[in-house]
Amino acid sequence: MFEVSEIIFIAVALIVAAGFQSFTGFGFSMLCTPILTLALDDVQTAVLLLVIPAWFAAGSAAFTL
Repeated sequence: MFEVSEIIFIAVALIVAAGFQSFTGFGFSMLCTPILTLALDDVQTAVLLLVIPAWFAAGSAAFTL
């Protein structure tokens, strides 16, 4: 389904977005969705790739509160 280069790019985009959210407290999907949409040329795939990581990012932020 995905090539190795796409998987690496997705992983880097998720790590950058998670770092941004841990620094500011918000913005995981706001930062990562446009990057993945441009890279994969498909909005539905980009959103599906972000659902579970976004839940984990928000859950970990809420758990510390």
